[in-house]
Amino acid sequence: MNQPQSESTDQTNTQTQPAPKRSRLMGIGLAMLFLVGSSVFFVKGLDQISLAFKSSAWPTVEGVITESKVVHHTGTHDYRKDDTYQPVVQYTFTVDQTEYASDRIGYRAYTSFHDQEDAMAVAEQYPKGKQVMVSYQPDDPTQCALETGFAMHMIMRLVMCGVFFCFGLLVLLSSCLPKKLS
Repeated sequence: MNQPQSESTDQTNTQTQPAPKRSRLMGIGLAMLFLVGSSVFFVKGLDQISLAFKSSAWPTVEGVITESKVVHHTGTHDYRKDDTYQPVVQYTFTVDQTEYASDRIGYRAYTSFHDQEDAMAVAEQYPKGKQVMVSYQPDDPTQCALETGFAMHMIMRLVMCGVFFCFGLLVLLSSCLPKKLS
């Protein structure tokens, strides 16, 4: 009679033991990937939003467009061709007798488009030789832009970083807490 009780006690102890060490470490690794990755992108996003807001108050100087084109990129996504089009606008300007060159249109960014016409519309706003007003950071004129201000999609990036951070926390907690089996 003592032996059956001993077996049931052993089963109870086995059921409340934590998950195997290997899966726990994998969970912690995955959680750290999400936590660190989302934190890095969040900080970069905050920096971009800060520059976007500040750029509206920066001084301006006249510059000239030196190149304006659309670059076509081909890749694959989910086993299908994925074309993107990037407007590339380069310009020069002079601050305190030093010439600077940049290709930043704005901090709210036109990185790439899936529709070639959208990319062309941006590039056509800045034809080669056009005189433009360049906003620049007084302490560091390499931080400059043709278009100032911020766009709402920048906030959505921060929200997505927050979602990934919360997911990482949940994975970390579930990996570290002991599992109880019914």
